[in-house]
Amino acid sequence: MSRVDRYLMLRVLLGCALVGCGLLAVYLVLAMVAESSDAGRWSDAAREAVLSLPLTAQRLAPALALFGGLAALAPLVRRNELTALLAAGCAPARIARGPLLAALLLGLAGMANSQWLVPPAARSAAGEQALWLRAQHSMVHIGRVGANGQLADLSLYDLEGGRLRAVVRARGARYDASGHWQLQDARRLALDAGDGIRLSRHSRLLWRDAPPPQILRSALLELNAVGLLDLARYVAFLRASQVNADAARTRLLRLLMQPLLIAAMILLGVAGLCAPRPRADQARRLALIGSFGIGALLVDETLAALGQLGLLGTFTATMLLPLTLLLLVALRLAMPTRRPPSPARPAGAPTRHAAVT
Repeated sequence: MSRVDRYLMLRVLLGCALVGCGLLAVYLVLAMVAESSDAGRWSDAAREAVLSLPLTAQRLAPALALFGGLAALAPLVRRNELTALLAAGCAPARIARGPLLAALLLGLAGMANSQWLVPPAARSAAGEQALWLRAQHSMVHIGRVGANGQLADLSLYDLEGGRLRAVVRARGARYDASGHWQLQDARRLALDAGDGIRLSRHSRLLWRDAPPPQILRSALLELNAVGLLDLARYVAFLRASQVNADAARTRLLRLLMQPLLIAAMILLGVAGLCAPRPRADQARRLALIGSFGIGALLVDETLAALGQLGLLGTFTATMLLPLTLLLLVALRLAMPTRRPPSPARPAGAPTRHAAVT
């Protein structure tokens, strides 16, 4: 890595960090004010607001990359540092290498945040909840999912063969060492083909088609708060259960494409600011780049919402805009850039090799 690459990379990382801290601080204050009306106490409101920060950072990551990159590169244009690099023969694609490395690090940090920070924070904020879940051959209502992973107040409706065959109610369930859920203090009401009814009681009863604990943790959270690996397992479980998985699959692919979208946002600023223009045109350029980037992010959100509703294909909803934007930016960076003209020398001024008396 050359010194120029390291310098530009650190500038972009610092700009994104400053913009991110500023926007998240504003969000934290607004969230505390909004939560205080519901929570009643400022301590509870502050807890809820702090726990929502990882998810907010994940949602705002592309916008933070856009404005952080512009905030880092705009001073370089004002001080003519980018102009000097272009005049020295550095192509825009060569200048983009440092910001691209910064985008790679930001993308990895975003994926780490979505995997290890967002789900625990969302579970802590949610607390104990009730849950309806479709298993392979049954519908399940879980009255309470504890923080320790234990289940309470379960109702299972066996729908094997397309008809209700049995209803099971259990006081609780525990995941044992053999990898199965054991229902505790269960009562099973069986409905046979002759419309007979048989009631049986069991201190322990095996829950055969139960999902693993990772799936239950994912089902409790909204899709935006599920980690990358858990989301992949959840999509596989929904498909095995013959449940519509469009929303979960769209969310999974959006998480995988987010590093590319972050890179496109940062390189958009590089491509726009490397164009040789007068210094007085800098504010207009920044406004144009920012407006174009925000418009692209709004289109991406709209496509993702349509994909989760099943109105668009997965590729169109998740990959079309990041890949198209990256292609356009790459073509712009690959175009030859006219070097900025050298300042005119006053008439009669000595050249560099002329003797000065």
